[in-house]
Amino acid sequence: MSLEEQFPSEIPLPDAIQNPEELLAAWKNVRSTIEQILKSIEDRGFVEASPQGGWNAGQNAEHLYKTQYGYARMIPATLKGRIGMDASELKKLSYKSLFRRASEPGKAKNPESVSPTETWSKERSLKELPKAMQILEENFRGRTVEELRSRGFPHPLFGPVSLLDWTYILTAHEIAHGRSLARKYGL
Repeated sequence: MSLEEQFPSEIPLPDAIQNPEELLAAWKNVRSTIEQILKSIEDRGFVEASPQGGWNAGQNAEHLYKTQYGYARMIPATLKGRIGMDASELKKLSYKSLFRRASEPGKAKNPESVSPTETWSKERSLKELPKAMQILEENFRGRTVEELRSRGFPHPLFGPVSLLDWTYILTAHEIAHGRSLARKYGL
């Protein structure tokens, strides 16, 4: 089985889970596969421009770090009401179509705040990605499904969504990057 085929074709649906840890576990499994992919890519794949165009492995890693780290840092402030919106202001999502859209590589325009500005080495990529996951785990710890549904903030493509939905979207988003990396590097 190729590394690309190891990515799930579905992840736990936010409206069907009992504990947010179920969704977090799915994200951690996706991240583990991405780390396997990164370890399999030659060092030059992190610093050289990709022959197929798009971001190289180091730029992908930096983007995934910035996305996860930024989201993880938003959780406490959103839940405390310092930023974001209440549930009544958030969109209800169609998860099946969203998963298909978010988990396949595409040409979405990223906000500058999560776009790569450097070219990370393999060593830095494998060192930094676990740090972002650790911050997410810390800010997720002890949270309930209801709590993560009660508040949210706007997503650049999907509009105002709950923190639980953000977690679902970003897990699917990471699958897209993992699939893209596996294809690009023949893994």
